[in-house]
Amino acid sequence: MATVQIKFLGVDDYDSVAALNHRVVARGDGFVSRLDPGVLSGVLARATGFAVGATSAGELVGYRLVQLPRSADDLLDNRAYRGFPELGDLRFVARFAGVVVAPRARRQRLGSTLCEVALATLRARGILRVITTCHPANAYSLRMLQGLGFEVVGTGATAAGHARCLLSARVHEEARADG
Repeated sequence: MATVQIKFLGVDDYDSVAALNHRVVARGDGFVSRLDPGVLSGVLARATGFAVGATSAGELVGYRLVQLPRSADDLLDNRAYRGFPELGDLRFVARFAGVVVAPRARRQRLGSTLCEVALATLRARGILRVITTCHPANAYSLRMLQGLGFEVVGTGATAAGHARCLLSARVHEEARADG
C-alpha cells in the first residue's frame, strides 16, 4: 500500500466516508454498523464533532468519527449508552462514534493511529473523558481501545438488541479553566 496520510475530514468527504462504510458493511464485517446520515453530516460539518481520516493514493482507507454531545439526547441513537455510569458535564465528554479501516489497509495500526490523533485533539480541547461501545466479540477493537487507555465499564445493547461493551477513557486530568 502507498504512503498513508492522516487528515481532518470535512463536508467534502461525505461521499468518500459513506462509500467506505457501505463497502465494509456490504462485505459482511459484522462489527461495522451502517452510518446514520444525520450523525455523519453533523460530524463532517464540525457542528457536532470532527472526523479524522486516512488516505492512500488519494483514496480514503480509514476514518474515526468523534461526537461532542451537547446533551444526553445526542447519545440516544445507541441505546447502549444508557448503561454508562454518570457522565457528568457533557461539555467535557466526547464519544468515539465509529471507526472503519478498509480491509486492504488493516493490520498496520491505522485504527490506533486515527484514535491517537483524535485523542490528542480532544486533549488539546480540554475534554476529560471519551466513551465508546464495541461488540464484545470484536477482540481486535477491544485490544486496540484498551491499549489506548479505555476500560470496560459495563455492558449494554443497541436498539436492535446487539450486545455492546461500554468503554471509557480519561484523556485529560484537569477541568478547563473556562468551563
